[in-house]
Amino acid sequence: MCVTQRIFKHPHKKGKVTVPHPKKDIPLKTLISIEKQAGIKLR
Repeated sequence: MCVTQRIFKHPHKKGKVTVPHPKKDIPLKTLISIEKQAGIKLR
């Protein structure tokens, strides 16, 4: 099984967010980290 990753970069903030793909479910800690880095709330 091959798990790839998607890397996203915010146009105005430093850093990148790496998300495992093609997993359908993102672990809660990963989601919280993404929210903090992006400055948004998804839940």
